[in-house]
Amino acid sequence: MTAAAIRVLVVDDNASGRYVTVHTLQRAGYVVSESSSGAEALRLLIAPRAGAPHADGADQMNPERPDLIVLDVNMPDMDGFEVCRRIKADTASEQIPILMTSASYLTAENTAHGLNLGADAYLAHPIEPPVLIATLRALLRVRAAEAEVRHLNLTLEQRVKERTRDLQRLSEELQAQVRELEERNTEAKVLSELSELLQTCFSFSEIEQVVSQHVALLFPGVPGKLYSYGASKDTLEELVAWNGESTSTFLLRPEECWGLRRGRLFASAEGELKCYHHQPTGSTLCVPILAQGDTVGLLSLEGRAAFPQPQQHLAQTVAEIVAIAMVNLRLRETLRQQSIRDPLTGLFNRRYLEETFERASRRAEQNGEAIGLIMLDIDDFKTFNDRHGREAGDALLKALGEVLQENGRAEAVACRYEGGEFTLLLPGATQQQTVDQAERIREGVVTLQVMHQERVLEGVSISLGVATFPNHGRALPALVRAADQALYRAKREGRNCVVNAE
Repeated sequence: MTAAAIRVLVVDDNASGRYVTVHTLQRAGYVVSESSSGAEALRLLIAPRAGAPHADGADQMNPERPDLIVLDVNMPDMDGFEVCRRIKADTASEQIPILMTSASYLTAENTAHGLNLGADAYLAHPIEPPVLIATLRALLRVRAAEAEVRHLNLTLEQRVKERTRDLQRLSEELQAQVRELEERNTEAKVLSELSELLQTCFSFSEIEQVVSQHVALLFPGVPGKLYSYGASKDTLEELVAWNGESTSTFLLRPEECWGLRRGRLFASAEGELKCYHHQPTGSTLCVPILAQGDTVGLLSLEGRAAFPQPQQHLAQTVAEIVAIAMVNLRLRETLRQQSIRDPLTGLFNRRYLEETFERASRRAEQNGEAIGLIMLDIDDFKTFNDRHGREAGDALLKALGEVLQENGRAEAVACRYEGGEFTLLLPGATQQQTVDQAERIREGVVTLQVMHQERVLEGVSISLGVATFPNHGRALPALVRAADQALYRAKREGRNCVVNAE
């Protein structure tokens, strides 16, 4: 701020002294206004309330407000001390530097009193012009420095507030990222456990239990269902549900689900297109369970709010894991069936007979029960094949397998032993019960009519040998040997009969 731009108010009731001060300041280039009394000065400073503090702490002056005040102490109406006190008590004027001057009042006590009231300097008359000008400049430098400090403080406070807001925002973002990472970590653990358990499942009931427990954790409070194709292959059946009631139907046809129609995930929010197996309210998510291009099931979820992309991706991952487990289980079951069943008749094979007898014999030992065993063979089967052909012989074997399944007890195990020879294991059956069962089977075969190439093949009969555990042996080979010997006796005695083991 140049001297010409600085306004100075001189307050002095002594006209000659005031003139000297004003003249000195004007020659130095200051803009000077003057007042002959303290009351007049206060009217100029305090009465006009147009000024207000700047945001940076500097005064926004009205045209009457000075940048500095030269105030004489010795005035009749109101001394300089009272004027100083009132100026410093006014918020609009308190920042204006005050230079107090005096001749008769210049004592250590008065100087201290003036400075305590807020005066910035104290000079004694007569004041040499260079001293006056130097003092004013010093006071103005101090005022400018204070204004700069106030400005810097306000700027710093503003920056601190902005930085605090930034840090707060970053902290909230970081906390949100941490929560998201924790959620992803939890999801990864649940998915890993889900995959591990599904790979060790031996039945669909185990898959149902594992899926319902883990998907309920991945989608808390979201009702859902797992579907699988039924035996008809044209309808999906509900395997299991979780997290309360779902509006999806128990049975559904593929054309009732947009996800199954398209062969990929279908998400629907409130008011949007819905699958026909859902009620038209809320949000739904249907994820086909695909394996090697074939649809094996469906994962269906329902929620109040739309499913966001992360949840859609999570549901897709669950469907992929479940698909692998379902396909592996079906493959294992297919391989097991192939390993224990005769491909021609659909009956169990010799290997399964051995496994079943081990379990049945232990249970019979514990419960003091018997086990019946029937060995049967088609009479003149070679002659039948020679006369009608091998295909007709295969048709006869299939028909005989059906007779054994239809006439066997619920717990009976029918096996094709080898060639035209069959075995029927009857856990819990006594000797007489086994003989009666064998007789029913023999009678069923006598009336059997086998269709082959639009011809009825009749005149088929079987011979049967009966043995029981533990009467004729405790091990399967001994039991089979006893029943086989009875079978050959039946052959020698004319065929088409039942013979007990000796």
